[in-house]
Amino acid sequence: MQDKNSLIIGFLQRNLLVVFGTEINGVLTVDLKEDLVKDLEVIDKNKLENQIKVFAANFKLPPCNIILVLSEAVIFQKDIIGVNQNEIDSYIQDFLDNIPVETVSSKLFPIENGVKIIAVNRQLYEVIGKTFQSLGFSVLSIIPEILLDKKIVEEQTGIDTDTTSFLNNMDYIKSNTIWSQTIQLKSSLPALSVKKEKTSEHTGKRMYVFLATFVFLLFSLIVMLLIKL
Repeated sequence: MQDKNSLIIGFLQRNLLVVFGTEINGVLTVDLKEDLVKDLEVIDKNKLENQIKVFAANFKLPPCNIILVLSEAVIFQKDIIGVNQNEIDSYIQDFLDNIPVETVSSKLFPIENGVKIIAVNRQLYEVIGKTFQSLGFSVLSIIPEILLDKKIVEEQTGIDTDTTSFLNNMDYIKSNTIWSQTIQLKSSLPALSVKKEKTSEHTGKRMYVFLATFVFLLFSLIVMLLIKL
């Protein structure tokens, strides 16, 4: 079990992973060049995994708790306000259909008079998170920066490397994670939904119902013919 007070923060920007925490002196960075990640798409999964492993080895990072924070540059977001509950799904699907990445994960958060939807390229954060896991790190949460009560990068002061607010608000940070080994589909507001998987699941269910109905009707017809004979 990891020491609960040992914590590393990975702040994911568009082409850079900024790393700091209790086990690090100062700030470290992983350069996400275009042969690894381009336009938020993972170009070479193996190279990206290796880049993170080499980074951890070079700086001798001890396995500990880690939180991955997603900057506004790597997420897609939309506030849906004043919309009838029955129409929210169509607004959400329209938003997801226009996101220019292949593997989209989304999560809803209640706001005043509506909901906020945040969508992310699932493959991008999964590769980073699972690579750290393979090195013995415990991924406590992957959370968008806009849900935190602080900005990690301030224009005047630079990067805020203090982890105290993370440690003091761990329950909130964990409960608002988008990191999930099990994908949930369209249930309650906090449920994680995946555009392409949701569509295929519904199609499969409709096919199953159609086949079951067809078999039942065919069986009923055969029974009726046998009775008449």
